[in-house]
Amino acid sequence: TFILKYLAILTLIPLLVIFAIGMAQGGVLISNFNIILLLSYPTIIVSTLIEAGLFHIFIKVVRGKQDFSETCKATIYSSTPYLLLFLVPFINFLSLLYSIFLMIIGLSKLQKVSVRRVITAFILAILTGMVLFFLIFSLIGSKIPDWTTGPYSKELIQEGKEFIGQMQS
Repeated sequence: TFILKYLAILTLIPLLVIFAIGMAQGGVLISNFNIILLLSYPTIIVSTLIEAGLFHIFIKVVRGKQDFSETCKATIYSSTPYLLLFLVPFINFLSLLYSIFLMIIGLSKLQKVSVRRVITAFILAILTGMVLFFLIFSLIGSKIPDWTTGPYSKELIQEGKEFIGQMQS
């Protein structure tokens, strides 16, 4: 449970920074951007746990010896540099690489398998995740109507502009 609390706090830090920057630049409290920001909080947490689950499946394939909690620890703790630094240009890329490095080393130590096996599991998990992502979103995308060209699109766009104008005044 500590690891989930850690993830919740760690995820909240960059979102609060983004919110504070937006408010300091004259943003409004209730805006589409802040709603998206609010919705991204549980999304980041859930996607991190899904990521850990996917890694764990392939860690088990390469003979990882420990349970899911150890994979979760490595995944969440290793994401710390990236989640804290992803807003800083150029540094964000370096922090991503460092987070991947930490995850590989952490999984190797916690799961008691070689680094080579962890890298194999990591590559398999990433490839599987990409395939699943494209499959899911191609299925979802084919079911969503194109509201920008429909009979009500001009009215919807106008109502949206009026709503935003009211919110800003």
